[in-house]
Amino acid sequence: MKSAKILLFVLGVSSIIALLIPGCGKAGEKGEGSHDLPVSEVKDEHASDAATADSEGHAGHGHEAGKEDFNPKELLEKTCEHKIKTYLCDECRYEIGLVKADKCLFEPDPKTGKSFLSKVKTDKRKFLTMISVTGEISLNENKTSHVSPRVEGIIKSSEVDVGNKVKEGDVLFTMDSVEVGGAVNEYLNYKSILVLESRNLERIKALYEKRIVSEKDFIESSIKYEETLTALRTAKNKMEIYGLNAKDIDGIKPESDGDVISKLPIRAPINGTVIVKHAVNGEHWNPDKEIDIMVVSDLDNLWVLADVYETDLKALLDANSEKAECEIETLSFKGKAFKGKIENIGMTLDETTHTIKVRIIVGNPDGILRPGMFCSVKIPSGLSDATAVPESAVLSDEGQSFVFVEILDNFYARKPVVTGRKHEGYVEILEGLAPGEQVVSVGSFLLKSDVLKEKMGAGCAD
Repeated sequence: MKSAKILLFVLGVSSIIALLIPGCGKAGEKGEGSHDLPVSEVKDEHASDAATADSEGHAGHGHEAGKEDFNPKELLEKTCEHKIKTYLCDECRYEIGLVKADKCLFEPDPKTGKSFLSKVKTDKRKFLTMISVTGEISLNENKTSHVSPRVEGIIKSSEVDVGNKVKEGDVLFTMDSVEVGGAVNEYLNYKSILVLESRNLERIKALYEKRIVSEKDFIESSIKYEETLTALRTAKNKMEIYGLNAKDIDGIKPESDGDVISKLPIRAPINGTVIVKHAVNGEHWNPDKEIDIMVVSDLDNLWVLADVYETDLKALLDANSEKAECEIETLSFKGKAFKGKIENIGMTLDETTHTIKVRIIVGNPDGILRPGMFCSVKIPSGLSDATAVPESAVLSDEGQSFVFVEILDNFYARKPVVTGRKHEGYVEILEGLAPGEQVVSVGSFLLKSDVLKEKMGAGCAD
């Protein structure tokens, strides 16, 4: 069913071209017409395969296997089973990759100003030159937090696991700490004393204003109050250093039991994902340990640490590459290019490899990239001239890119090309076309549909 639909579409497109051609002038019958010309009159620019486009410095960009030879003279010499030149046979020319399109199809419509087909000359255009290097995806250390309690204690409960997303302030785990309990008791003690000192100061002040007590008594009471207030603030600061926040401290009451007083909740310092967890219920923790109980990192933005050779450093700096996008590809997701921007170019070279670290920030909103992945990186290093055509001119069939060129008046042939970089609607041509050579741009897909008739079984072989 699918093949039938494709065939109907192809025949429909061909019918459009066929219906338009008679309006352009008299079309000869099969085997007759003004195009039965000597092969020597083939357009000069296609007399032999076009010169290879300037591809120096771009090896590895889009080269395609199985590039076909292109010889228009041979195409025009072929004879079909109807015993006429194949290019003149309306039924058979598609088999050799030829299409007939009269000049009127290239003329703009008086009303719309548009034409079914149009041609354009290949030209030199500016393309970004890329440095290809290797790298490794890494955590964004500016958005990674290593969580470790500042006091000794016993881990009581763990609220999260590796892979869980957390928000800043979420409790990761709790622990029971003697030091925290001591600091809380000290805070509660000074808080109670402050209440008494505050009342005593108010009483002494009232008596002093009535001249019942001396100024000395008032000053001594004021000093005791200030000393207690200072001690209370110190105790509170100590609890904050241990990890208790304002809400935790406000929730502490003198009647609280020992478990509450010594309880220390450890919270997420940032938004992110838990990527490391060493918290086990009942485990004893000591700040002297050289490991983190947990690590939380924002995985929405990762680093790529790329190694750029010393020989490429000047081009990298001259191109001001920090303003251009880099392309990152991993082994896990071949064919998918992740975009990133250079965040930092290292100041020192590795003495062994003579490479410099370039740090690239890459977005990871889908979370498919993982720290530790190896990757290939293309870093912009300036602009260079290259032969190019509009993207609409380049078609593809079974992995082979091609364009349509006019090899004889009104006759267009499929010509294989090797493509490279793309930039602002243009494609670099590495092989197959030379500057100044004309190709069909607008409407080239119509010509392709006619050529595909041979594949769909609409040629002489039927």
